[in-house]
Amino acid sequence: LRRDLCEPEVQLGRFPACHGGGNRCFGFGPVEPGLFELFLGSGFLFEEFVGPFFLPLEPLEMRLGLRGYKAPHEARVLRDAAFVFHGFAAPDRPSDGSGLGRSGSLEFGRAERRFDAKTNPVPGDVTLRIYKMDGEVDADLTGFVSRQHFGLFTMNDRLCLLARSGNGVMVNGHKLALGKVCVVQDGDCIVPLSGRPDLLSLRLHFRVAFEVVETIDVFREPAAGR
Repeated sequence: LRRDLCEPEVQLGRFPACHGGGNRCFGFGPVEPGLFELFLGSGFLFEEFVGPFFLPLEPLEMRLGLRGYKAPHEARVLRDAAFVFHGFAAPDRPSDGSGLGRSGSLEFGRAERRFDAKTNPVPGDVTLRIYKMDGEVDADLTGFVSRQHFGLFTMNDRLCLLARSGNGVMVNGHKLALGKVCVVQDGDCIVPLSGRPDLLSLRLHFRVAFEVVETIDVFREPAAGR
């Protein structure tokens, strides 16, 4: 690759399948200082030629902090990551190993998981209820949880939270207004009812293998019925 003849043009979106798919960079002209070294540091081998070049962008995006998590959590959350739920009542959670599903998101809220055309036309994936000390549901406090309270999805190989409730949701003590999105990571604490972690909080734990988050543990405190 002749350094003086190439000026990469970075495409951060996804090309359609007819263009080869995946992220690519291409172009002609002089390389911006430092960019050439980033490509070399990514493990790519070059041969001297004159013309366009095509490279996967994922390694460069990771180095620039545009994809995945930076140190000390250097890892990526892909859409097929599995979720395992701890402290939830059996009817309130999907089976262990469930993923984001065809919708691409995991929805948390007061809505029950079973569809009913009259009483539950939009079921959720994880039901959030407030339980009394005797194990019974506290209907009054549970009423403050929206039917669709928040959702988890992946974007740029990170796990993100979308606030769907006008009552707000807190992440690590910071309140998110309706429609706001934030990145969540290993060790983060989600409090559905703002300012009341004693009633219900969810803590995340990432299990990582080869810089990919394979499993996300969701711990409910206090445990349902405790």
